[in-house]
Amino acid sequence: MERVYVLREYRSAGKNRMSGPKRHQPTVTPATIVRCAIYTRKSTEEGLEQEFNSLMAQREAAEAYILSQRELGWTVVPQAYDDGGFSGGSMERPALKLLRPMLRLDGSTASLYIR
Repeated sequence: MERVYVLREYRSAGKNRMSGPKRHQPTVTPATIVRCAIYTRKSTEEGLEQEFNSLMAQREAAEAYILSQRELGWTVVPQAYDDGGFSGGSMERPALKLLRPMLRLDGSTASLYIR
């Protein structure tokens, strides 16, 4: 596993912008919940028929990371966003198309991507 990137849209001083990894941890109240959608991708279909495949391993790693951040209010969105057999060179991926509008419309949802 390399680096974990967490992106979410948030509003600051009336502006929308995307945020990457934070340098400091925000103060979280019990009412603060960040819903984390997990997106997984594998560029080929090779091995996807296995009982435990790459997409499952990616999701498992992401869930473990989100669980480690639960004191910050992070929680896993149960919906799976898996694109098995789709190249990263194209944005034409079914699960990604489903995920993108949710991130734009819901400022409390973050996307977790592990590569």
